Amino acid sequence: MRNTAIASVLIAMLCGSAALAADPPAKEPTVAEFLAACAKSDPLSKSDCDLPVHINIISIGMVESMRGKRQLDICLPDDGDFAKLEHSIVEWLGKRAQMQSLPAEKGVGDAIAALYPCE
Repeated sequence: MRNTAIASVLIAMLCGSAALAADPPAKEPTVAEFLAACAKSDPLSKSDCDLPVHINIISIGMVESMRGKRQLDICLPDDGDFAKLEHSIVEWLGKRAQMQSLPAEKGVGDAIAALYPCE
């Protein structure tokens, strides 16, 4: 009975991993795709716009909390206005055609570093 249960679990795992292996890896969105998503108002596009910004903000906080002090020379505004922060990032990236093919997370990170250096 126990062997049957173990075999069932192993078969289920193999089937699941085979299905995962068949799917190609997801393509990371570019800055151009990020900007296009930010220009739309539907909820799915809004999510595609918010995600790279959230990932960068979380990364900044994690690095600083793990190291116990400011390490990145980035000082985000304390006002908690995410829409304003996102708007400034979109505006900054929109003026830089050379960055359009970069991965969105990299472009957003570069924008944050340029817009919010510590003084």
